Amino acid sequence: MTRVVVTGMGWITPLGNDLDTVWKRMCNSESAIATIDRFDASSFPTKFAGQVRDFDWTAYVNDSAIHHSPAMNSQFALGAAKQAWEQSGLDNFKQLNLERAGIYMGAGEGVLDFSAHSMIDTHSWDVEDDKVDPVAWAKFAQDSLDEWGEVEQEPNMPLWHVAKEYGLRGPAFNCLTACAASTQAIGEATSVLLHGDADVMLTGGTHTMLHALGITGFNRLTALS
Repeated sequence: MTRVVVTGMGWITPLGNDLDTVWKRMCNSESAIATIDRFDASSFPTKFAGQVRDFDWTAYVNDSAIHHSPAMNSQFALGAAKQAWEQSGLDNFKQLNLERAGIYMGAGEGVLDFSAHSMIDTHSWDVEDDKVDPVAWAKFAQDSLDEWGEVEQEPNMPLWHVAKEYGLRGPAFNCLTACAASTQAIGEATSVLLHGDADVMLTGGTHTMLHALGITGFNRLTALS
């Protein structure tokens, strides 16, 4: 029977940006919850959250230019993948067949540029008709929105960034099953290996809802303290 083992791990979390730090803080029952300062949340019912801090994604890639402007969830994926890749020793394993090295992610949508979209809606509003003028909206969107920013909203983009960084050309999947996504991805990646469809699978999850629209949505669901 095929044996599947974990050879490397990586974490980018509010508790810290490496395995040792996160583990020590967990064992000490430390909390990473604090007042939100990524945006002005003073008028929101919930004003606190767990934020990733002191993290620079460019320190985890060979050439940041090939990644354009990755969304926050893609940045976290690149950081965690780098740690797992190096801990596993794959960075020095010259015999690795990249055609049989795959990736299975559990990732949701990227962060919507809420300010830009709100501005476009405002500027394209037809006061006389009391509705958005679609032609004006399209023009403002064309002039204002960043194309890579729009692409980064796709749930598969963290997978794309990691696969591109390491040249992975084996099986590539993403699952979007809310809070269960990371666990599902790890289980599915294990199945890929057990079935002999790959020799190596980089797997895990990444997401952030720490933005105005995300906090608003969860507040409306009464899912936050």
